[in-house]
Amino acid sequence: PGVGKSAVVHEFTRRVVELHRRHGARRDVWRVDGNRFIAGMKFVGQWEARARELVEELADTGDILFLDDLASMVESGRHARSDTNVAQFLGPAVAKRGLTIVAESTPERLAWAREEAPGFVQLFRTMAVEPMTSRQSLPVLIGALRGLESEGEGQAAPQRMSPSALEATLRLTERFLPNEAFPGKAVRLLRATLDRAVPPTDAPGGGQERRYGPGHVQATLQQRTGLPDFILDPAQALTREQILGRLQQLIAGQPDALDALSDLVVTLQQGLCDPHKPLGTFLFVGPTGVGKTESARALARVLFGSPDRMVRFDMSEFTGAASVSRLIGDTGAPDGELTSALRVQPFCVVLFDEIEKAHPRVFDSLLQLLGEGRLSDAAGRLADARQAVIVMTSNLGVREAVSQTGFSRGSAADARAHYLTAVQRFFRPEFFNRIDRLVPFRSLDPEALRRVVEQQLGELLGRRGIAQANLLVEVEPALLDALVERAYDPRYGARPLKREMERQLTVPLAHHLVRRRDDDLTLVMLQRLGSRLALRVRALAERTRPAPGGATPTTPRECAEAFRALDAALETFRSDLEPRLAQASGDARLDQARTQLLDSLRGLGDSIRRAEEDPVLTEEFVEQEEFNQTEQAEHSYNNGHHTRYRGGLRPRPGYRLVATELPPAVLVHRARKLLGPLIDSVDALTLQARASGALDRWTLLLEVMPGAVAWGRFAALRDALALTLSAQSVEREVVTGQGVSWEPAVGEEAPGAEPARRVRLVLEGFGVSHLARACDGFALSGDEHAGVQLVVRIHALEGDDADALVAALDARREAARARRHEGHDELVADVADRVVLRDHDPGRWQHVPTGRPIGLGVDRDPLLAVIARQLAGAEG
Repeated sequence: PGVGKSAVVHEFTRRVVELHRRHGARRDVWRVDGNRFIAGMKFVGQWEARARELVEELADTGDILFLDDLASMVESGRHARSDTNVAQFLGPAVAKRGLTIVAESTPERLAWAREEAPGFVQLFRTMAVEPMTSRQSLPVLIGALRGLESEGEGQAAPQRMSPSALEATLRLTERFLPNEAFPGKAVRLLRATLDRAVPPTDAPGGGQERRYGPGHVQATLQQRTGLPDFILDPAQALTREQILGRLQQLIAGQPDALDALSDLVVTLQQGLCDPHKPLGTFLFVGPTGVGKTESARALARVLFGSPDRMVRFDMSEFTGAASVSRLIGDTGAPDGELTSALRVQPFCVVLFDEIEKAHPRVFDSLLQLLGEGRLSDAAGRLADARQAVIVMTSNLGVREAVSQTGFSRGSAADARAHYLTAVQRFFRPEFFNRIDRLVPFRSLDPEALRRVVEQQLGELLGRRGIAQANLLVEVEPALLDALVERAYDPRYGARPLKREMERQLTVPLAHHLVRRRDDDLTLVMLQRLGSRLALRVRALAERTRPAPGGATPTTPRECAEAFRALDAALETFRSDLEPRLAQASGDARLDQARTQLLDSLRGLGDSIRRAEEDPVLTEEFVEQEEFNQTEQAEHSYNNGHHTRYRGGLRPRPGYRLVATELPPAVLVHRARKLLGPLIDSVDALTLQARASGALDRWTLLLEVMPGAVAWGRFAALRDALALTLSAQSVEREVVTGQGVSWEPAVGEEAPGAEPARRVRLVLEGFGVSHLARACDGFALSGDEHAGVQLVVRIHALEGDDADALVAALDARREAARARRHEGHDELVADVADRVVLRDHDPGRWQHVPTGRPIGLGVDRDPLLAVIARQLAGAEG
């Protein structure tokens, strides 16, 4: 598909119709396929009568019949009791030259039709339409682009595509769409790209336009294939270590699988995979429950963006000889399960689970798939698997391995040799030689099972019932350790552990959800109490309390009075404060902070005076509160000149300065925009000055609760808090075999790196204690559709030594856990009961108690200013 067969037919049709029209005659071309031919026919003989009438009509008028799939005529009309088909009715008319037919077909479908109806196919003269190269396709692509751009010329923002985007279209389709042909695949990607919604930008010649670049082409192909940026864009390529890190987050305790899959991804990234076979063919061999299927699902997630891109076939269902028809179809039902899945989505991981249980005929049917990456169904339609990864799982050799003393403690080479012998003994050489790599899986140890528990917990907390129930779940790590101890059995792997999690965690949560009577935000803590599970429930407050403020000026005179009052108040406050702040305290850090505070106060006074000099705040502005205030503004007008542009002539605007009367409401709005940030700064500096007797030093510890999926939002939260609170340092916790350490954390996590679950911010300054206490609680990220995707517990810890503060918090927790393990019902004293930060939209965090945003794009010290007003209101 894509070589241009239909384009040739369309041009042929245009020329035939035009030729007869010039001579005053008429000759039309009628299009039909097999499905439309028999549509609506319920009784025997109906479609035969329709075929007869069609042949007679076309013979009388001399019109041409176009078949967009020649083989469909051989299929249509057949059923279980009769092989009669439409081709049998059309053949005699074509042989007598009373009917002219133009048809198109793929080579595979034509070969199938020739086998099924050789006499009918021999009536046609075959013309091969060869695919173009990418260089030959460029003029076709440019022509298609011009046609698409011309369709939008009348729009307010016409579409424009850069030359580099055309180059990216050809390059990406040539590499990643081998199952389609030029120029069709490039044109289809071009159309799909232009269908994307792109915001308009200013055009060089004036007006606006929607510009498309290589990034839009890549995003369109990514949406279709699921391939990540580091595969599609060479500039974003990852190292093997980074890819291995991503896989390690999804696969636990299987180093051989990690090596094999990371090698595959690196090879694909560099474009070195064999283009004439699947991307990779793997045989995963090992005990049950050790992660063979989960590894295939992890590969689908990393390589194609979603675990749903894994197509699984349980080969225990294909034990009979007739089961081959389920995979590739048969005469009565040509749509096989395997071929249909590959045609719908060729970019996938195909998993044949427990392959050794399939019938030997199934192995024969898979030889073409494994060797050439192509498979034809019963109707001759080709399914392409050259962009798919084939994974087979098996338990071959496991029974013998279990009976061998010390096998589980043997080397990886011994295990590979044992499984290799078992696989070679079972499969025929022609099947075994099509396997790229045999990957042995080992039994899971307790450490690997602990990681499996964490992964399963994340999936549990992401289920719809919890996500939509306004429920936060905190699971004590010791409870997970207890689950591992209770369910560990090397014979059955992780499956008993999953059953235990369902019994110990899922069922109690379900019971709690049934008992709930409202939709209030609730924290459920699952903890280990002796030998049993303890479930605690705590309601979380989430109320926005706007800061109290004074009367808002509504007239120009009130605005001017507000500026004068603000200037006078700051001058009085500064004159009283400067002597005290100027005295040396003997503490260099404290003196330096006081000096900076004085400089800020002086700078704020200068800002207020500059604002008072604005023309809006002059005496004339105050006295004349009617529409007689004027400003100079630019107004465009038509000066009678024209400028040439692509569509003809259009007016060329000129510009001149005219006096425009503005109403007081507009000028008051301008004054408020000047006044608001100044009031915020005065309130914030006032609070800092009152606390200037000593420097406050606090540590904010941010801990991600289990089940997080929005890791990028955790980095955004960390950076927003650091910016708003002017953090002295931001550090992430690093856990290694040698212990725990802290290192600087800036920006996104390195690709493939293990996300940091704990981050700390060190704050120092005047009034910092108010800011830190205002951030103690929970931070939630998510929306009403996807539920809560990130829960962060924020601890506000007062003191100079951040290491000692975090260690003391951990010690208190550990002591409480130890008491609970002994059976004492003890709760850690610092359990939060409120939500302090919310992020309904990615990157837009809001402080819930004050209703103020934090992070980028926020005015100077807004949070501290609102807190200052709240404290002043409470004191008043």
